[in-house]
Amino acid sequence: MEVKFIQRIQRAIDYIEDRLHESIQIEDVAKAAYMSQSALYNMFSSLTGTSVKEYIRNRRLSLSAYDLIFTDMRILDIAVKFQYSSYESYSRAFKKVYKISPNKYRRNGEYTNIYPRVTLRFRYYTGGNDMVDMDVKRDFLIEEHLQDTDGYILSLDIDDFKDININYGYSIGDKVLKEIPERIQSVFQCYQISADVTHVNSDEFVVIIKEDTSSYIHELTHDIINVLNTEFTYGNISIKISVTMDISKFSLDQNDEDLIKNAQRTLQITKEKRNQRYIPLD
Repeated sequence: MEVKFIQRIQRAIDYIEDRLHESIQIEDVAKAAYMSQSALYNMFSSLTGTSVKEYIRNRRLSLSAYDLIFTDMRILDIAVKFQYSSYESYSRAFKKVYKISPNKYRRNGEYTNIYPRVTLRFRYYTGGNDMVDMDVKRDFLIEEHLQDTDGYILSLDIDDFKDININYGYSIGDKVLKEIPERIQSVFQCYQISADVTHVNSDEFVVIIKEDTSSYIHELTHDIINVLNTEFTYGNISIKISVTMDISKFSLDQNDEDLIKNAQRTLQITKEKRNQRYIPLD
């Protein structure tokens, strides 16, 4: 894929991200990307794994979930902030994604960023192969790293996730992405671990564990894989997924740049070794 098309879709994403608190017209997004609307629709979904409208909706809901947990704003004010005309319309949209009401989500007090901002980049590889990848969030990793402890980075890749969207639709794919962090957190609860599960790309998740888990890290990762191998059921639809997980250890003597490179290397190795279910890194 040509660099110019990737850059144009990135322009579209940047345009959307700057206006999530405003009314967004697809026609204006296309103009910002110097593309026709039909080309925008096709290219956007091809590169990001979701439609333009779904990206806007999911990003607004994700940011609104942050406000529910970390601000004292009234729920109606949050709804209006993210372009919902009423509490009812916002609550319906929120429940469709999170499966609970905004009010209950706030009471639960736990925030999971299941739809982070997408940043596209173009990579050149030897042999002439081109690849589009999405950045691991630098700020997230550095923030997690700047603590007084060593730990592990777990990166998890859903094998052939695009097939779920193709065979069952994006709404089912969204439900799978929503449920994966919940299942991982259920394993963490058994081990009494406190760690965030962050959705970094269309089919990838990253966890940074800052606790001493060296004695049982391998058992932990196997339990995560096992819980994710259990069927995902939505009505009369049952889906089995397979995942690849990498483990990368970090320590306080690493600087921020090394940590970022390590995380990116971990994610890349995951992609290159999809036939292996579990890959501990030295």
